[in-house]
Amino acid sequence: MQAGLSWTTVLHKRQAFRDAFHHFDYHQVATMQEDVPRLLTNPALIRNRRKLNAIIQNAQAILSLEASGTTFAAFVWRFVQDKPLRHQVDLTHPAPKTIPQAKALSQALKAAGFTFVGPVISYSFMQAGGLVNDHAKTCFVSQSPIIAK
Repeated sequence: MQAGLSWTTVLHKRQAFRDAFHHFDYHQVATMQEDVPRLLTNPALIRNRRKLNAIIQNAQAILSLEASGTTFAAFVWRFVQDKPLRHQVDLTHPAPKTIPQAKALSQALKAAGFTFVGPVISYSFMQAGGLVNDHAKTCFVSQSPIIAK
């Protein structure tokens, strides 16, 4: 949802999305195609038809992965060989907008039926999901036992 919008805008709508999309239970979200017209009338949501459809399509893609015997987690973690990547980031070396692994993930996600998963969005996902740690060493998050692997 964040593509083209500020994080603040998206974060302020987080609870509305959680409520509208069954707390992101992808099994339920995958069945919501007929709900899109109703969702488009909800002022608490980002009312972009393509983005709303992408949420549903991506849930369906996760189910397709599972039907083929792979979990979404296994699918994405293979792009970092099951170990978080660590980038040295500071004021003179900011985090990149994307990396080769995110470009490869983006291509694989698209091939698997996902949408709205370009290289920059895929890299943001990798950061949020802990696949990449590009917090500055002085950041408290960088030292978290979960992140600092």
